[in-house]
Amino acid sequence: MKTSHKKQIIVCMSVSFLLFTKMLFGENTLNKDIQKIIDETVFEVVVSKPDTDSLTYEKPLPLDLIPYAIRMDKYYSIGTAFAVSERELLSAAHLFNLDSKTQYQDIYVRDKQGNVYEVDEIHKYEDHKDFVLFTVKGKKFNRTLAISNNIELNDSVFAVGNAFGEGIIIRNGVLTSKTLEEEKGEWEWIRFSAPVSPGNSGGPLLDRRGNAIGLITRKSENENLNFALPFSVINESKEQIAVSHKKIRYLLENTYKSKMATYDYITNLPKNYYDLKEELTSNFTAFITDTLDTLLKENSDTFFPEGKGSLNLLHNTLPAYFPHLICEEDDGSWWAYYPSETKEAELDNNGYIEWGDMNGLTFIYLKKPDNISLKELCENSKLFMDLILKGFFLYRDVMNENIRITSLGEAYEQYDYTDNFKRKWLVRTWLLEYSDVKLVTFSLLIPGGSVTILVFDQIDRIDNGYLLDLKVLSNFIYLSYYGTFKQWNEFFVNSNYLPDIFSTFDFSYIPDKSASFASKRISISYDDDIFEISEESDLSLEFTFFQENNEVVWDIGGIIFGEDKDNYNYFSIYKNLRPEEGLNDSYFSDWEKLSKQEYPFNNRSYLDDGQTHILNIHPKYQNEKTGRSYIYSVGLTMEGKVSNSKMKKKMKGINASIAIHE
Repeated sequence: MKTSHKKQIIVCMSVSFLLFTKMLFGENTLNKDIQKIIDETVFEVVVSKPDTDSLTYEKPLPLDLIPYAIRMDKYYSIGTAFAVSERELLSAAHLFNLDSKTQYQDIYVRDKQGNVYEVDEIHKYEDHKDFVLFTVKGKKFNRTLAISNNIELNDSVFAVGNAFGEGIIIRNGVLTSKTLEEEKGEWEWIRFSAPVSPGNSGGPLLDRRGNAIGLITRKSENENLNFALPFSVINESKEQIAVSHKKIRYLLENTYKSKMATYDYITNLPKNYYDLKEELTSNFTAFITDTLDTLLKENSDTFFPEGKGSLNLLHNTLPAYFPHLICEEDDGSWWAYYPSETKEAELDNNGYIEWGDMNGLTFIYLKKPDNISLKELCENSKLFMDLILKGFFLYRDVMNENIRITSLGEAYEQYDYTDNFKRKWLVRTWLLEYSDVKLVTFSLLIPGGSVTILVFDQIDRIDNGYLLDLKVLSNFIYLSYYGTFKQWNEFFVNSNYLPDIFSTFDFSYIPDKSASFASKRISISYDDDIFEISEESDLSLEFTFFQENNEVVWDIGGIIFGEDKDNYNYFSIYKNLRPEEGLNDSYFSDWEKLSKQEYPFNNRSYLDDGQTHILNIHPKYQNEKTGRSYIYSVGLTMEGKVSNSKMKKKMKGINASIAIHE
């Protein structure tokens, strides 16, 4: 009796476990007839692999590590589609990227036998609901899956699709729940536990009888409760219409301000796939551009250089030999920043590269090798990027092995862009064909090299995002120009690549004799009584932004002439602006010291950190009583301890060499 009772308990527990397992995981298989229909009606969605690879690598790619079937395939398998009528297939809209830019323009479906058919016409499309109804060239379908609107919770379901791009597979689960559409609750998503993987998108979700009850759209991020669109929603959508609906938040990399916008666009169908893609892409690009323009217009009175938040920076001249980005702070003020951490790498022939990341962008200072000219740096895009890649490493991942990229080849695009301050940026882009990625650089020529902003991402994010941003952010770059006299000579020769203001400058030197610089505001001309003069003497032009005649200009705020690039003997001239209301007290106290020629502007030398310094205001202002809006100050620094009399004598010669024209 005891043994029989124990057996009954075990049998009951086994039956209960089987029922629980069936409830949790659903039926295990579909019958063979349904599987045969699946074989005939469900297809892979594929795109052509690139024919060429413009990149060069540090060593041969270990492509033999890639599974044979994937390695030998001429296509990338990206998703799933299935036949719903004699001519039409259904898939997920996001696979087609109809309003996005991509190098994978051609889309096909592939059957179980490996036959490939090109997408022809789009008959119905809604990106918000994530479905597309389309035809392919040269193919009719003899069979289709049965469609059902009968959705039963806790029923067994089967996810059919091209999981991981390795062919059509079937996986079982349970229809667990329904979830309202996120924006307005216009419909209910089907939620199910059958596993899905990359490539399942666009496949059918089947009930236990093999009826298609939904279109698989996406995987749950945190748990195995995946999403499908019910057929009732697809059937209720308007016929022969393409509908695009998106909500976006546009945010620039250097400000907290953003713009929310809703994109709605409707066009009639059917249309050829390529024609519709061109229409939707161009329309969405225009919308993105308009949204950015609106963001700028709505904040034009507070974005630098406007508004009280800009006053601090407009009354300063900062040394910025590594490129700085003017960014908005929490309190609405603006200041120029550079990456908190940078890295350096040496190049051949005295060249080097320094780079750092900030706000999602990479900032680069390139000192070119001595055997490369500035003209070559501008005109040879392959040479330019090869130099960058000697320090800033890019890798291609092949089966978890990172292979360093040593060259991107010639630029895919190259053109000039002039910002609001007439600075000429050299814009270049390169394609990483294997991954649908575009890399873009914005570069300014400087003496001895260039400064660059670099970013890379999926092509649409570059063309409809970063490229637009960089054209705006170019107006927020804060930069000083430094070089030896020899480098400045070469720099001025390349006038086609220089900011417009440099056409108003004149620079010359004669070794062991004299050097001079002139602009519309100031002239400096000195001989070797002040400093020794050679091709290794150096000049810094520290640019800043300031108000003039009711507009903000980009012009020189400070000039520094050095005796030699390898020592610390130099003299400087700075334009100091009278502070205005809204600035803190320190600006006013500094101005008072300057205008009254108080320490340190009292023309008396002092020793600091092993160097002797002396400062005064230019003689033009020393006896003036009227209130000027600016005063030029002059400084001299010499290595070691130098007597006050010697410093004053040299300072007198420097003051005499400077003429103020404003």
